[in-house]
Amino acid sequence: MSANRCFTIVQHDKEVLTFQKLNTTPPVLQSNNKLMNAYQQKWLDILKSAGLKDWKIEPRDGDIAIEMPHVTDLKLIRDNLPSTLGAISLDINLPHERIKFIFHNGYENFEYVLNPNEADLNEG
Repeated sequence: MSANRCFTIVQHDKEVLTFQKLNTTPPVLQSNNKLMNAYQQKWLDILKSAGLKDWKIEPRDGDIAIEMPHVTDLKLIRDNLPSTLGAISLDINLPHERIKFIFHNGYENFEYVLNPNEADLNEG
């Protein structure tokens, strides 16, 4: 069994980020110089490969932003989202981390948090 290792990244002598490598895919650097974890990257890969016509799916910090066509029925999406994401998540063989999906159709938006952390659960 391999030992866990810690890595520290220092940017501009101000920000320090430490993460522990646990036999997972290394994080990916997003275009805005923020680290994307492997779980977020896997979700992006799955959603982008689904072939959702005219949907724009991209990372936003540790979240996933999804722009849908303005004719998309957000109520229908919102009602079916928990069971759909839950079923998909069963096929992801990575440690499940907190991830927020931000949906917008040009008029309305809503957020859905999968694997919420304590702060999410205590938010009123």
